[in-house]
Amino acid sequence: EGGGGGGGGMRLKKKNFSIVLCNSVVQYYNSQKEIIDLVKSVKKIVNKNCYFLISDIEVVGYKKNYVKLFLNGLFHGYFISLLFMTFNLFLYKDYKKIEKKQKLLIVDCKKLIKKLKNIVPEIKLIDESLTANIGRKNILLRF
Repeated sequence: EGGGGGGGGMRLKKKNFSIVLCNSVVQYYNSQKEIIDLVKSVKKIVNKNCYFLISDIEVVGYKKNYVKLFLNGLFHGYFISLLFMTFNLFLYKDYKKIEKKQKLLIVDCKKLIKKLKNIVPEIKLIDESLTANIGRKNILLRF
């Protein structure tokens, strides 16, 4: 049900979720504490044994490799859409300004997982790339 006025947003009364996905989001957070707060918030609205995937996490030591990125896109069949998106970004006149202003959160997954163990009983680090960003990590939580 929707919440009241004043920017309260949507309020969920029942635990209706068995799967929650958070893709390419946490790199825009300001700290790992915000990720922990996200997990606590999600835990409040999900069913027991719910899976929560936080994917495409920029981690310590990650370096963007454009050659691998495009080869991966070619191999997995999304090269044309990736190329189209890249050209659109470079044609967008404010892209460079946004890119310089936006500092991405670099996550130390080992430390994050250690802190999350107090909140979530089951956590798994997934090294497999789930997006075009090869080398980023993913964390699968089960409440």
